[in-house]
Amino acid sequence: MTALRDCERMEYPQLAERVSALAKGLSRVGLAGYGDMLVVTCTGHSADRAVAVSAAERTGLSVSCLDPDEVGLHAALRARPTVVLACHEGSAAVAASQLPCRIFGDRPGMAWWRSLELLHRLSE
Repeated sequence: MTALRDCERMEYPQLAERVSALAKGLSRVGLAGYGDMLVVTCTGHSADRAVAVSAAERTGLSVSCLDPDEVGLHAALRARPTVVLACHEGSAAVAASQLPCRIFGDRPGMAWWRSLELLHRLSE
């Protein structure tokens, strides 16, 4: 068993299932094989960060991770990543930057990033 954050523990099979589902979801929306993904998650979402990083690598995306309150977030968004995946706090930080980007986040008006993962599971 892997401890990914204080209140969340995942078995390796569950982690592998989530990674596979998100990788397939990223592919389904045309994000496989090129570009870069910025993952913006707080430390409370380390499991989601681990899933996103592994899925990005599996689909051929280069990946960078930042905490929502990191100084480099604005510069990373100005670099125009192909896609941004963000937790609630990360989504708020990205929205506050007012920089245009394709984002799957956790905030009203954004496509929920976990939907990429869940839609694939439902279609199987």
